[in-house]
Amino acid sequence: MTAEIAAALEAAERGTSKTPHYSQIEAVAHAAGQALSCQIQSRASREVVALGKEKSPCPGCGIQCQVDVRRREVTPIDGRVDISEARCHCNRCRRTFFPQRETLGSSSRELTPQLVQRIVHAAAETRSFERAAIALNEIDGCAVSAKTIERVAHEVGEELSILRDQGNGALVKSNEAAPALAVAQSGGGRIHTREADHGPGVTGQAWRKTKDACLVRLSITVSEADPSRSCPALFVTP
Repeated sequence: MTAEIAAALEAAERGTSKTPHYSQIEAVAHAAGQALSCQIQSRASREVVALGKEKSPCPGCGIQCQVDVRRREVTPIDGRVDISEARCHCNRCRRTFFPQRETLGSSSRELTPQLVQRIVHAAAETRSFERAAIALNEIDGCAVSAKTIERVAHEVGEELSILRDQGNGALVKSNEAAPALAVAQSGGGRIHTREADHGPGVTGQAWRKTKDACLVRLSITVSEADPSRSCPALFVTP
Protein backbone atom coordinates (compact mmCIF):
# COMPACT_ATOMS: atom_id res chain seq x y z
CA MET A 1 0.00 0.00 0.00
CA THR A 2 2.88 2.41 0.78
CA ALA A 3 4.38 1.77 -2.65
CA GLU A 4 1.04 2.43 -4.33
CA ILE A 5 0.66 5.76 -2.50
CA ALA A 6 4.20 6.79 -3.45
CA ALA A 7 3.55 5.90 -7.11
CA ALA A 8 0.31 7.88 -7.13
CA LEU A 9 1.99 10.93 -5.59
CA GLU A 10 4.82 10.69 -8.12
CA ALA A 11 2.28 10.54 -10.94
CA ALA A 12 0.55 13.64 -9.58
CA GLU A 13 3.86 15.49 -9.49
CA ARG A 14 4.69 14.49 -13.07
CA GLY A 15 1.41 16.02 -14.22
CA THR A 16 2.77 19.52 -13.67
CA SER A 17 6.13 21.23 -13.98
CA LYS A 18 5.53 23.12 -10.74
CA THR A 19 4.87 22.06 -7.19
CA PRO A 20 1.59 20.09 -7.17
CA HIS A 21 -1.46 21.71 -5.63
CA TYR A 22 -2.17 20.38 -2.16
CA SER A 23 -5.62 19.25 -3.31
CA GLN A 24 -3.87 16.72 -5.60
CA ILE A 25 -1.88 15.31 -2.69
CA GLU A 26 -4.97 15.25 -0.49
CA ALA A 27 -7.07 13.51 -3.15
CA VAL A 28 -4.44 10.78 -3.67
CA ALA A 29 -4.05 10.23 0.08
CA HIS A 30 -7.81 10.09 0.57
CA ALA A 31 -8.22 7.58 -2.27
CA ALA A 32 -5.49 5.43 -0.73
CA GLY A 33 -7.28 5.56 2.62
CA GLN A 34 -10.53 4.48 0.99
CA ALA A 35 -8.83 1.56 -0.77
CA LEU A 36 -7.23 0.46 2.51
CA SER A 37 -10.60 0.74 4.29
CA CYS A 38 -12.25 -1.54 1.71
CA GLN A 39 -9.48 -4.12 2.08
CA ILE A 40 -9.81 -4.10 5.88
CA GLN A 41 -13.59 -4.50 5.70
CA SER A 42 -13.32 -7.42 3.30
CA ARG A 43 -10.72 -9.18 5.45
CA ALA A 44 -12.60 -8.49 8.69
CA SER A 45 -15.80 -9.99 7.26
CA ARG A 46 -13.95 -13.21 6.44
CA GLU A 47 -12.54 -13.37 9.97
CA VAL A 48 -15.97 -12.81 11.54
CA VAL A 49 -17.46 -15.69 9.54
CA ALA A 50 -14.48 -17.95 10.32
CA LEU A 51 -14.90 -17.35 14.07
CA GLY A 52 -18.62 -18.18 13.94
CA LYS A 53 -20.25 -21.49 14.77
CA GLU A 54 -20.58 -24.32 12.26
CA LYS A 55 -24.32 -24.63 12.97
CA SER A 56 -26.98 -22.13 13.97
CA PRO A 57 -30.59 -22.60 15.20
CA CYS A 58 -33.40 -21.69 12.82
CA PRO A 59 -35.38 -18.68 14.12
CA GLY A 60 -38.60 -20.45 13.14
CA CYS A 61 -38.35 -24.01 14.41
CA GLY A 62 -35.08 -24.04 16.37
CA ILE A 63 -33.48 -26.88 14.42
CA GLN A 64 -29.71 -26.67 14.04
CA CYS A 65 -28.75 -25.76 10.46
CA GLN A 66 -25.39 -25.97 8.76
CA VAL A 67 -23.66 -22.65 8.16
CA ASP A 68 -22.10 -21.96 4.79
CA VAL A 69 -20.36 -18.86 3.45
CA ARG A 70 -21.47 -16.70 0.60
CA ARG A 71 -19.85 -13.67 -0.97
CA ARG A 72 -21.77 -10.51 -1.76
CA GLU A 73 -20.96 -6.95 -2.73
CA VAL A 74 -21.99 -4.04 -0.50
CA THR A 75 -21.53 -0.28 -0.65
CA PRO A 76 -19.87 1.33 2.39
CA ILE A 77 -18.90 5.00 2.66
CA ASP A 78 -15.58 4.26 0.90
CA GLY A 79 -16.73 2.38 -2.23
CA ARG A 80 -17.74 -1.13 -3.26
CA VAL A 81 -16.56 -4.02 -1.07
CA ASP A 82 -16.77 -7.77 -1.56
CA ILE A 83 -17.57 -9.29 1.86
CA SER A 84 -18.18 -12.75 3.31
CA GLU A 85 -21.46 -13.59 5.04
CA ALA A 86 -22.68 -16.58 7.06
CA ARG A 87 -25.84 -18.16 5.62
CA CYS A 88 -28.08 -21.06 6.69
CA HIS A 89 -30.99 -22.84 5.06
CA CYS A 90 -33.69 -24.65 7.03
CA ASN A 91 -35.24 -27.52 5.06
CA ARG A 92 -38.11 -27.83 7.55
CA CYS A 93 -39.18 -24.19 7.29
CA ARG A 94 -37.93 -23.83 3.72
CA ARG A 95 -36.28 -20.55 4.49
CA THR A 96 -32.82 -19.03 4.33
CA PHE A 97 -31.55 -16.96 7.23
CA PHE A 98 -28.34 -15.17 8.13
CA PRO A 99 -27.33 -15.79 11.78
CA GLN A 100 -24.79 -12.97 12.10
CA ARG A 101 -26.74 -10.11 10.54
CA GLU A 102 -28.47 -8.91 13.70
CA THR A 103 -25.22 -8.85 15.67
CA LEU A 104 -23.38 -7.07 12.87
CA GLY A 105 -26.21 -4.59 12.38
CA SER A 106 -26.39 -5.44 8.67
CA SER A 107 -29.41 -6.28 6.54
CA SER A 108 -30.39 -7.36 3.06
CA ARG A 109 -29.58 -3.86 1.81
CA GLU A 110 -26.47 -3.43 -0.29
CA LEU A 111 -25.60 -0.44 1.89
CA THR A 112 -23.58 -0.71 5.08
CA PRO A 113 -25.05 0.53 8.40
CA GLN A 114 -22.82 3.61 8.53
CA LEU A 115 -23.79 4.67 5.00
CA VAL A 116 -27.48 4.16 5.85
CA GLN A 117 -27.01 6.36 8.92
CA ARG A 118 -25.46 9.11 6.80
CA ILE A 119 -28.22 8.84 4.19
CA VAL A 120 -30.96 9.18 6.81
CA HIS A 121 -29.19 12.09 8.51
CA ALA A 122 -28.65 13.92 5.21
CA ALA A 123 -32.29 13.42 4.19
CA ALA A 124 -33.53 14.69 7.56
CA GLU A 125 -31.29 17.77 7.58
CA THR A 126 -31.78 18.83 3.95
CA ARG A 127 -35.48 17.85 3.84
CA SER A 128 -35.04 16.97 0.19
CA PHE A 129 -33.90 13.69 -1.36
CA GLU A 130 -32.34 15.55 -4.30
CA ARG A 131 -30.44 17.94 -2.02
CA ALA A 132 -29.36 15.04 0.19
CA ALA A 133 -27.89 13.28 -2.87
CA ILE A 134 -25.93 16.41 -3.78
CA ALA A 135 -24.68 16.87 -0.21
CA LEU A 136 -23.57 13.26 0.14
CA ASN A 137 -21.76 13.34 -3.20
CA GLU A 138 -20.07 16.72 -2.87
CA ILE A 139 -19.28 16.69 0.86
CA ASP A 140 -18.99 13.01 1.73
CA GLY A 141 -17.95 11.58 -1.63
CA CYS A 142 -20.81 9.04 -1.53
CA ALA A 143 -22.49 8.71 -4.93
CA VAL A 144 -26.05 7.79 -3.87
CA SER A 145 -29.05 8.59 -6.05
CA ALA A 146 -32.05 10.55 -4.80
CA LYS A 147 -34.27 7.50 -5.43
CA THR A 148 -32.06 5.32 -3.23
CA ILE A 149 -32.11 7.95 -0.49
CA GLU A 150 -35.90 8.13 -0.69
CA ARG A 151 -36.24 4.35 -0.47
CA VAL A 152 -33.84 4.03 2.47
CA ALA A 153 -35.46 6.93 4.35
CA HIS A 154 -38.91 5.35 4.06
CA GLU A 155 -37.61 1.90 5.05
CA VAL A 156 -35.81 3.22 8.13
CA GLY A 157 -38.87 5.31 9.05
CA GLU A 158 -41.06 2.20 8.96
CA GLU A 159 -38.54 0.27 11.07
CA LEU A 160 -38.45 3.03 13.68
CA SER A 161 -42.26 3.17 13.73
CA ILE A 162 -42.39 -0.55 14.50
CA LEU A 163 -39.87 -0.15 17.34
CA ARG A 164 -41.86 2.78 18.72
CA ASP A 165 -45.16 0.88 18.64
CA GLN A 166 -43.67 -2.19 20.31
CA GLY A 167 -43.15 -0.19 23.49
CA ASN A 168 -40.41 -2.48 24.81
CA GLY A 169 -37.78 0.20 25.24
CA ALA A 170 -36.02 -0.64 21.97
CA LEU A 171 -36.44 2.98 20.90
CA VAL A 172 -35.23 4.94 23.91
CA LYS A 173 -36.28 8.54 24.27
CA SER A 174 -33.84 10.98 25.81
CA ASN A 175 -35.01 12.87 28.88
CA GLU A 176 -34.42 16.58 28.40
CA ALA A 177 -34.60 19.06 31.21
CA ALA A 178 -37.24 21.75 30.80
CA PRO A 179 -35.74 25.12 29.85
CA ALA A 180 -35.78 27.92 32.41
CA LEU A 181 -37.56 30.18 29.92
CA ALA A 182 -39.25 29.35 26.62
CA VAL A 183 -41.25 31.31 24.08
CA ALA A 184 -43.73 29.68 21.69
CA GLN A 185 -44.50 31.52 18.46
CA SER A 186 -47.16 30.62 15.92
CA GLY A 187 -48.19 31.91 12.53
CA GLY A 188 -49.56 30.94 9.16
CA GLY A 189 -48.67 31.09 5.51
CA ARG A 190 -49.17 29.50 2.12
CA ILE A 191 -47.17 26.78 0.35
CA HIS A 192 -47.24 25.26 -3.13
CA THR A 193 -48.27 21.58 -2.92
CA ARG A 194 -48.85 18.59 -5.19
CA GLU A 195 -51.14 15.58 -4.91
CA ALA A 196 -49.69 12.65 -3.01
CA ASP A 197 -49.11 9.10 -4.34
CA HIS A 198 -48.63 10.16 -7.98
CA GLY A 199 -44.97 9.27 -8.39
CA PRO A 200 -42.35 11.66 -9.82
CA GLY A 201 -43.50 14.95 -11.30
CA VAL A 202 -46.07 17.53 -10.27
CA THR A 203 -49.73 16.53 -10.30
CA GLY A 204 -52.60 18.66 -9.06
CA GLN A 205 -50.50 21.59 -7.93
CA ALA A 206 -52.26 24.05 -5.65
CA TRP A 207 -51.69 26.62 -2.94
CA ARG A 208 -52.47 25.50 0.61
CA LYS A 209 -52.58 27.24 3.95
CA THR A 210 -50.04 26.23 6.57
CA LYS A 211 -49.86 26.59 10.32
CA ASP A 212 -46.34 27.07 11.61
CA ALA A 213 -44.89 27.22 15.08
CA CYS A 214 -41.49 27.41 16.73
CA LEU A 215 -40.16 27.03 20.25
CA VAL A 216 -37.35 29.32 21.37
CA ARG A 217 -35.26 28.37 24.41
CA LEU A 218 -34.03 31.41 26.35
CA SER A 219 -31.85 31.96 29.38
CA ILE A 220 -32.57 34.19 32.37
CA THR A 221 -30.13 36.80 33.67
CA VAL A 222 -30.97 38.56 36.94
CA SER A 223 -29.83 42.21 37.17
CA GLU A 224 -29.91 44.57 40.12
CA ALA A 225 -30.82 47.47 37.81
CA ASP A 226 -32.75 47.72 34.55
CA PRO A 227 -30.20 46.83 31.83
CA SER A 228 -32.14 48.86 29.27
CA ARG A 229 -33.92 51.85 30.77
CA SER A 230 -34.95 53.38 27.46
CA CYS A 231 -37.96 51.97 25.65
CA PRO A 232 -37.06 50.09 22.44
CA ALA A 233 -37.76 52.16 19.33
CA LEU A 234 -39.99 49.38 17.99
CA PHE A 235 -42.56 50.11 20.70
CA VAL A 236 -42.47 53.90 20.42
CA THR A 237 -45.30 55.54 18.47
CA PRO A 238 -43.81 57.87 15.83
